[in-house]
Amino acid sequence: MLRGFGLKSREKVIVDCYAKKRGLAYFLNKLESYKNRYRWEDSRYAGCIVWEPELFEKEYFEEVTRLPFCDMQVMVPKEYDRMLTTSYGDYMQLPPKEAQKPQHNYTAYRVEA
Repeated sequence: MLRGFGLKSREKVIVDCYAKKRGLAYFLNKLESYKNRYRWEDSRYAGCIVWEPELFEKEYFEEVTRLPFCDMQVMVPKEYDRMLTTSYGDYMQLPPKEAQKPQHNYTAYRVEA
């Protein structure tokens, strides 16, 4: 697995300012061009480049399984356990209370319908 950019807070502010200036369409077009740059058949790795980029060997994604999530079944990579263990270690074990802090640099809101 290859980990993400590891930006420090000052660097994140600079990146955020640049991102706001460029606009959403610019970055969506960039992601689309990255997606089309390599053929699946010719690639060794695959992953999500939207959040903190993590790449895994593409075999992790070649088969899927269904898992329950809320009131539905969702498709996940068959190797989801290996992926989560690689990224987070014992991901089924909660960290100590003092270590349970948000890790995202954005604010999320829940809207009740």
